[in-house]
Amino acid sequence: MHRQVTSRGLHVVTVIVGIETDDGVVLGADRSCTWPDLNQIATYSYPKLFEYGPFLIGGCGSPRSMDLLRGCSAGDDWKPERAVHYLANAYRKALIDGGGIAKWDDGTDKGDSMLVAYAGQLYRIDDQFDVLQLADRYDAIGCGAPFALGALRIMSQDVHRWPDQNLDTATHWVMAALHAAAHHSFGVRGPFDVHVQATDAVR
Repeated sequence: MHRQVTSRGLHVVTVIVGIETDDGVVLGADRSCTWPDLNQIATYSYPKLFEYGPFLIGGCGSPRSMDLLRGCSAGDDWKPERAVHYLANAYRKALIDGGGIAKWDDGTDKGDSMLVAYAGQLYRIDDQFDVLQLADRYDAIGCGAPFALGALRIMSQDVHRWPDQNLDTATHWVMAALHAAAHHSFGVRGPFDVHVQATDAVR
């Protein structure tokens, strides 16, 4: 089990929530930021969700790591079926080039996790730059993730209500999961932002 090397300064304690439907992906995020050593929490004036080329991204962890990614060109020289793996590699390179890479205690590179919408599908890039897709068609990251995932699990149990065709319903469920996380996690704070990437928009 790897142990994260301690970092200094600003920490982002957050929740990012995503749902994949037949018509696209809905991502939602809070706006909290914290300084744990000072027991201080504040609210960002801008969303944690952003577009990067054909990707819609919600990142948690250090805000600098996302800034380093946004400062690099997304390019277009990838194969569509490997696009998110290209993004993971581009993110790792941006951290290395910008001096923002962290290390696990075994010396391997560490980044910050993100949820990614691409071509109507939901992905996770984890803190070891692995690219994952969950069979549940929903995911959450950050300190509020256990509460958001629990809320999504309960809602998804009614298969007749699962938002395969309805982005409006998925948006409602993402908001409900964000509120559940804020209710139970000290590190989640509104206002909440929700962005939609429709499948037709990226075909």
